[in-house]
Amino acid sequence: MKQNEITTNLLNYYNDKFAQFGQTPQGVDWNSKLAQEKRFEMLLEIIRDKEPFSLNDLGCGYGALYHYIKRRLMPMTSYYGYDVSTKMAVAADMPVIVADHVALDADYSVCSGIFHVKLDTPKRDWEAYITKAILSMYQNSHKGFAFNGLTDKVDFKKDHLYYSSPWLWASRLTTLSNLEIKVLEDYGLHDWTILCWKI
Repeated sequence: MKQNEITTNLLNYYNDKFAQFGQTPQGVDWNSKLAQEKRFEMLLEIIRDKEPFSLNDLGCGYGALYHYIKRRLMPMTSYYGYDVSTKMAVAADMPVIVADHVALDADYSVCSGIFHVKLDTPKRDWEAYITKAILSMYQNSHKGFAFNGLTDKVDFKKDHLYYSSPWLWASRLTTLSNLEIKVLEDYGLHDWTILCWKI
C-alpha cells in the first residue's frame, strides 16, 4: 500500500472520530483524558533539563499536548503541530501544519498514538510508514525525540490496531547514529514509550 493511501485512510478515520466526539480525547481516539495525559507525561520525560525548548508534535490533533504543556508551565519557546486532518488543524487554537511527518527543526519531537491505528494496512507497509515518521523526527530534532506504541503483551487484540514490542523498535533505532535510547513500560497502560536522546 502506498504512503498516500495510508494517509488518506487515516484522515478519513480520524475525521469520523472528530465529527462524532469533537475536541475531546475520544475525538482523537483515546479512551479518556487520564490515559491521554499519562502518555503525555511519559513522552515529556525526553525533556531532561529546565532550559527553554522548542517542540515538534506529530499527530497533534486539536492541540491537547500543547495545552497540557502550557498548564504545566514548562518553558516552551516554540511549538510546531502536525496532523493529517485539516478539520483538527482548523479547530486547534495554534498553528498546525497539515502533514504526516515532521518538517521543521526543533529541540525535541514527540508523537502520541499515531502508530497505533493501522486500519487495513499490511504490517510491512505500516512499519515502513512508522519508520518514515521516526526518521523525520530524528532528522529534525536537535536534542531528542520520543514516541509510543501498543504493547504486544496483551490477551486481546483488535484487527485495526498495530501491536509490537518496544524492543523491536529499540533495536531498529540502533542503526541511527549517536542515540541514547530508553524504553518505558509498566506505567498502567497497554503501551510503551521510547525516548531517544542525541549524544
